[in-house]
Amino acid sequence: MSRRLPRPRRVWAIPILVMVAMVSVVLLADGYLGEDVPLPWPSRARRRAEAEALANGHAYLEEGRFRRAILTVSRIREGSSSEAEALTIRGVAEASLEEVAPARRDLERAWSLCPNAAAGRVLAAIYLSANETDRGLQVLQATARIDPRDFRPWYAMGELVYLPLRRYEEAIEAFRRALVRRHDHRESRLGLIEALVRFHKSREAAPIIEGLLREHPDDPRLLTLAAEAALDSGRDRDAAGLVERSLAMEPDHREALVLQARIRLKEGHPKEALSSAERACKINPNDPAILGLVGSIQGVLGLKGESERTLVRRKEVERRNQEMEELSSQILQRPDDLELRCRLGRMASEAGMRSLAIQSYQAALSRAPECEPARRGLIDLGVSPPQSLRGQGGKPAG
Repeated sequence: MSRRLPRPRRVWAIPILVMVAMVSVVLLADGYLGEDVPLPWPSRARRRAEAEALANGHAYLEEGRFRRAILTVSRIREGSSSEAEALTIRGVAEASLEEVAPARRDLERAWSLCPNAAAGRVLAAIYLSANETDRGLQVLQATARIDPRDFRPWYAMGELVYLPLRRYEEAIEAFRRALVRRHDHRESRLGLIEALVRFHKSREAAPIIEGLLREHPDDPRLLTLAAEAALDSGRDRDAAGLVERSLAMEPDHREALVLQARIRLKEGHPKEALSSAERACKINPNDPAILGLVGSIQGVLGLKGESERTLVRRKEVERRNQEMEELSSQILQRPDDLELRCRLGRMASEAGMRSLAIQSYQAALSRAPECEPARRGLIDLGVSPPQSLRGQGGKPAG
């Protein structure tokens, strides 16, 4: 699988908290307490206490009382038949609090004990946010097998893996599988449109675009995709109007600004095109494609010095991205190497990729909570390092 860094997308900036909001808090539907498995403790009181702790943990999770949920299920001891479920509740609650290092540690333990859909969805989100695309994809694929009726793993594969990596055929298949399971899911329909348009199948996307525009005429992403499809079909004037509508809804929509720059350049208005491209570049200064567009427009305008500097900047970004790709590949082979994770965090921080930097340091701390370079890195980013959370009434599970 290619280790190319994903193409910058707004979805990669989504906090883990939002990713967690997508998942159901009904975790292990069948549970463990109903199984006829001997417990390490013969006491019925212990069994009843565990059942009560799990029930309360689920309830607190539903109510958004995440800290309370963590404390409640932390009473379940390591080695209990309920450990995986307790760790899943705890990990989801920690992720909701954006305490990614302990969430990652608990969910990985839960996944190793008993892979379940709830742990898989959140764990995949954590992996993908840390640029561990291969691991995230593997967990999503396993989650889809665990619960074949769930559309969410297929949607996540399309939106968070295949689209950013420009693997459009696989994205189309993933979104279609999601829509088989939930035909009215708006985001899966948008993802399918994007994959079809980028794969130059605008005619196939047209009826889906028309249907969604009737339902959501003011959606900036949809309007931008409709504009891209129109431009791909040679309807430049329609494309320009759709882009204007998109930017009226969301003035800093990066994809719309790029498309507007392309349209203006094609119409013979390079100055206006440069203005749009520079705005897009300011929103995401680490996108080589946007830098290339800015440099080419500067060249058209005869701004030779500016064009040369922009293209040098593009090469620097591509070089750094290549180094980060190589680091990500090494981390995949040596996931416990803290130095690699901290180095990726430093590079991401220097590049202004704050979310990736935080996730890299958090991933290091999930393996070594006292890793000083990771803790310092988080502090430099203005993030408090996670504190060890001890359960009451015994050693926490995991």
